[in-house]
Amino acid sequence: MNIPKNGRVVVIDDEEKEAMPLLKVLSMNNIPSSFFTGNQNELPKSLLERIRLVFLDLELVNTRNVKTIKSTLQRVLKSVISSENGPYILILWSVHENDYTSALQELFDNELSAIKPVIVLTLEKLTYLKTEDDGVKTFVPNALKLIENKLKRELKKIGAFHFFYLWENLVHESSGDAVNCLSSFYQADSNWNKNVSSLILELAKAHAGENLDLNNTREIIKNAYLAFNGTFEDFFINKIRSCQHLKKVSLDGNLVAVNQEARANVNSRLLLDTKPEFCCPEPGNVYTNKIKNIVKVKVSDIFKGGEVNLNSFQNKSQLLESVKHILAEVSSLCDYAHASKKLRTNRVLPGIMWPVEFEKKLHKSDYLYISQGAFQIDGRQYRIVFDLRCLASLPLAVLKKKPLFKIRQEFLADIQAHMAKHINRPGVTSL
Repeated sequence: MNIPKNGRVVVIDDEEKEAMPLLKVLSMNNIPSSFFTGNQNELPKSLLERIRLVFLDLELVNTRNVKTIKSTLQRVLKSVISSENGPYILILWSVHENDYTSALQELFDNELSAIKPVIVLTLEKLTYLKTEDDGVKTFVPNALKLIENKLKRELKKIGAFHFFYLWENLVHESSGDAVNCLSSFYQADSNWNKNVSSLILELAKAHAGENLDLNNTREIIKNAYLAFNGTFEDFFINKIRSCQHLKKVSLDGNLVAVNQEARANVNSRLLLDTKPEFCCPEPGNVYTNKIKNIVKVKVSDIFKGGEVNLNSFQNKSQLLESVKHILAEVSSLCDYAHASKKLRTNRVLPGIMWPVEFEKKLHKSDYLYISQGAFQIDGRQYRIVFDLRCLASLPLAVLKKKPLFKIRQEFLADIQAHMAKHINRPGVTSL
């Protein structure tokens, strides 16, 4: 089905009798939704985010005055949809939608530009609703199928949106499967809560090891969730591989080249956590290298041609002012899980954030780890470079501060692999 199944559907209609058939059909097809009449005292207490489909009656007040209708639509939509909502489809669910579509478009071009939908469809109620002899409104047969077919046709015009909300549907289904898997190890009896709570605690211990504070519920839950992610990921990967709806996503064939800034932003989202909210040391944390007795990577050591070429480089001062000296925590996760036994110091690797405008001046060597792509950090694009010869250690208390950003596990594993390769060079003795 081409309608989101994760509760991200909203119906806004001042006539409950006309909205009820739509709500019932959605429910019958296992599609949860939220309903609002548009009345001020019945709007959500907080703005909704991540809504993907909105059915909107354009006539939320009993008037044909375009100005009044326009102001009502503005008030209601601004009270329902957050500016952080993201992409969504708007279905104009009305009797006289053609009379007010232009007024709504003006709102989206101006006052409501922050919540402008990616697709706007028009569905005349009279096409899908019928009134019985007793005055009760019902859907015509296969009404939802007709709506879905129209939605399917429109999605072909903007398949990128279909890509995202199909992914959200798969996440929703996979998370439910993962919950069922973990919670079904014990029978649903009077001891179920106690048994599953014990299992959650064991998950937290498995992830955090001896670092786990058994008196801190937040830390227990956090580490249990982190351990549980592996199970969810397995379900999600299998769900993607077996999904038959993937072939229904139609991407635009007229593809354009992705610019460097967009690539750097995507790399940052994929491989970095650029806004970490924690202060505790963890593998992958990256700090500003202002720590006493820890060597800083010399710009001349990674400049193409060395110090001689650097000194003759016309933009030397600009380069030296724009690089940032960093320090990455590269200890293994398993050492953190058993800190009291294995982790005696933090293993750190000094490096440099190197501006992309000077990337052609980077020296290539087996002792340097240079990120394959660029990253967007604090409004500027950098290559991240580590000097594997500078691996060092720090007392455990030194890194208890907020990092600049965090390297995600996939990126960190690649760095650690290069470290191991660099260290494990036995050499050959020969004459």
